[in-house]
Amino acid sequence: MSTDALSPAEEPSVAGLRPDLGPPLAEPNGAEFVWLMAELVRLRNRRGLSQKEVAGRMGVDPATICRLEQGVRSEVRVSQLQRYAGTMGLRVAMVITVAD
Repeated sequence: MSTDALSPAEEPSVAGLRPDLGPPLAEPNGAEFVWLMAELVRLRNRRGLSQKEVAGRMGVDPATICRLEQGVRSEVRVSQLQRYAGTMGLRVAMVITVAD
């Protein structure tokens, strides 16, 4: 079993990464984005990487990573998430499901 697997207590909240720090992540991105970004941040932290290190690996400004993680950007490209995950040797896989 992977050491990166989530326990129920670690399951990211769609209310935001740090509800104690203010409003939730930008809703235009949707609950799936919020969960995915929370998981990517958790994995970044688990690997001991800073936002600055991820930014350097992606070739972007650290403020860009901060805005991405906080959901401030109203439109996030799949390629951006793939590059972010790639800095940790990961990839983002997508699934199509029936809409509610």
